[in-house]
Amino acid sequence: MIQIMKISKGLKQAYDVQDFAFAAIEAFKAHLTDEDGKLKLTRDDASAIVSLVKGWEGCQERIRIHRRVPMPGSLKPECKPDKRKSRAPITPIAYAEPLPAPGETPLPAVPPALPGVPNA
Repeated sequence: MIQIMKISKGLKQAYDVQDFAFAAIEAFKAHLTDEDGKLKLTRDDASAIVSLVKGWEGCQERIRIHRRVPMPGSLKPECKPDKRKSRAPITPIAYAEPLPAPGETPLPAVPPALPGVPNA
């Protein structure tokens, strides 16, 4: 059965203030629009609209926090282990002697002579 969460007072208030800010901005728009459809803003009107928009954004943030939705980019995906397996080297080592055939005696391992270094 699906359980419905009760809306907290803070969340309801955030929605109410957000709706009020939107209604106030729309009223400003209707009040400041001429008959031609152009907006005539004074500095005080613009300042009031900016304050309302900041209040609306603050309400959006509170609603996000109440819903427990993280900020975009704050959740990091879990690191998945590499599926690649380590592989042995493809080329044989240069100074390795071939393995003796069954029944043969192995040769003693002698490192290769380095160029420019006399053998002792």
